[in-house]
Amino acid sequence: MKKNIFFIIFILTMISCSKLNEKTIKNIEFKNENITTKEKEINISSKEEIKEFNKISKESYKIGAGDVLVFIPSKKDFENLTLQVGPDGNINIPDIGIVKVKDKTIEDVEKEINEKITKIYNFLKYTVIVTQFNNNKVYIWGNVEKTGVIYLSQENNLIETISLAGGIKLSLEDLENSDILCKIIRKNGKTITLNLKDIIFKGEIEKNIKILNGDIVYVSMKKSNENNVYIYGAVNKTGILKYEDGLTLIDAIFRSGGFNRFSDSSKVYILSKSDNKKYSIKEINMKNLNNTSLENIILEPNDIVYVEKNNISTFNDFVNNILEPLRTLNLITDTAINIDTLSN
Repeated sequence: MKKNIFFIIFILTMISCSKLNEKTIKNIEFKNENITTKEKEINISSKEEIKEFNKISKESYKIGAGDVLVFIPSKKDFENLTLQVGPDGNINIPDIGIVKVKDKTIEDVEKEINEKITKIYNFLKYTVIVTQFNNNKVYIWGNVEKTGVIYLSQENNLIETISLAGGIKLSLEDLENSDILCKIIRKNGKTITLNLKDIIFKGEIEKNIKILNGDIVYVSMKKSNENNVYIYGAVNKTGILKYEDGLTLIDAIFRSGGFNRFSDSSKVYILSKSDNKKYSIKEINMKNLNNTSLENIILEPNDIVYVEKNNISTFNDFVNNILEPLRTLNLITDTAINIDTLSN
């Protein structure tokens, strides 16, 4: 649950706040086996292509001009050395002199320095680390707040890199109705295209690939007209269900594999969009599945269904972690406090 909550909160913080009072969120997506992908339609890279692309990302970082290196001695009698790589790619090390480090890996530099220093002090070795990666840069364009060059001070994945660019630039209406596409181009010419919603909402973290020095990242939007229902909490298959006219709450629960062993079926919540474009919340007691009144509870497009977990988490946790940011942004009504309750 914490992982899913993290993804939802993350996307909220990434959205430009300029139109928050005019828009609202409908779509909250999670991984589900019932999803029918549109990979051919929007040319999304396959899992095999992504896996192959990720193999390239295992190369070691190459030191460049402006990087700051710290040399940590094996003996306490010697002090740490902090050196910045010059524009010519060289550093000047006491007792050793000028050493060219540009385009070398940290391992290569460490090996070379220790070979030289042991000729002077046979008891001394250095461990080399990079504290500032001023040569580690990527280029990011498209629907992000800050386009251009982004300098990475450490190894970053795709989501972290987009966050450094100020996040995705889109209205909440775009979030409701669009796929968020991201094309990544490597220096060797290899490319992949991802739907960021797969990472953010479905939790497909294998697509959150490592970003390398020199990568080009392009974020764009593609309109999507599908209506869905989102099932969250203590069911066997949390995720997305394709909306169909007349879909009932009980049908949605069964299509999600039913309640799991941690569920408290007496506390099922439906979050629905109201006429004023904000969410309202209803609590339903589904303890008695034979109750015919449950068959009359019809879901609407983009409803969110949450089944409370017994003795693990409460709806208050759900409110605090997911709904509270919406209320803060004026995107949800006060029904999180005054819940409209339907009971058997």
